[in-house]
Amino acid sequence: MTSQWEKLKRIKDDLGAIQESDLALALKIKRIVSKRPGIPSKVSNPRTRSDLLDDREILKRINGSIRKRNSVALTAGPTRVVKEEATPSPINPEDDSSTGKVEKVHVRHWDHSSQIMKSLAYGAAIPSSRRHAMTIRIRPDIIDHALRSPKGFVGYMQDRITRFMKKALGPTLPVPDFMIAVEGVPLEDFHLHGAIDLPVDAKLVETIKRALLEASGDVTGPARARKVHFKRIDQVAGWFAYIGKARLSTEESLKIDRQRRGIPPLPKKEGLVGANLALRRAGKDWFQAARRTEAPLLRFEPRA
Repeated sequence: MTSQWEKLKRIKDDLGAIQESDLALALKIKRIVSKRPGIPSKVSNPRTRSDLLDDREILKRINGSIRKRNSVALTAGPTRVVKEEATPSPINPEDDSSTGKVEKVHVRHWDHSSQIMKSLAYGAAIPSSRRHAMTIRIRPDIIDHALRSPKGFVGYMQDRITRFMKKALGPTLPVPDFMIAVEGVPLEDFHLHGAIDLPVDAKLVETIKRALLEASGDVTGPARARKVHFKRIDQVAGWFAYIGKARLSTEESLKIDRQRRGIPPLPKKEGLVGANLALRRAGKDWFQAARRTEAPLLRFEPRA
């Protein structure tokens, strides 16, 4: 039997998808209109530059190809499908479900990739055995602080999470690599999705979870169980396609919420994705090496 919570979540997801589709269509229309002769372009976006909509479609294509049991390689060349020699899965060597095909997918240079594409690289740079998805729900007063911060919502939450983890882990243990992305859709408060490099030690995992609970504004009662959630990432492209599903809606929600609270807009465009410095460097290295070598690094990984 479907619970009331599941019904409400379905309604929220449907409304969010409709809003995102409408905003994407409006952006596409602006781009078309801007190309008409005699009209100065303010939203032109040549294919050599960062393009959120293009990169989101590319990520969907990557995820779809992997779900068909193809391997995927990134390339600076044209998108194409080639055959590969059979290679065992590094996670489950007994799996033989691969089609033996590699789809080489064209992606822009790192400097011209959007935050959605860079998110995939940050996640892929975390060792697969320790790579976990995380969802963090934020208490309303912390949301207000994040909206008012000159660092932007994600900048504020990234600094806050780092500070609380440093305090919890002490001077001898490093803060684990992590990335976060803010999401805000109709009927739902702002929350964070992301990825984190969780240690094997269960006690350390609990320490990190408590730090995230405090950073996001701890609560009591049944809601506490849903505040911070970890889950092993089996399909890295699928998780980051999910994270990128509501980028335009989130930008709009941030703008509207600041207006409602009388908060002036930020002086420059706000980033919706954040990662600690070590992970940003590792993600960039992974992406550039993957694009240069065209190695089939993204593939379907059944659980061992």
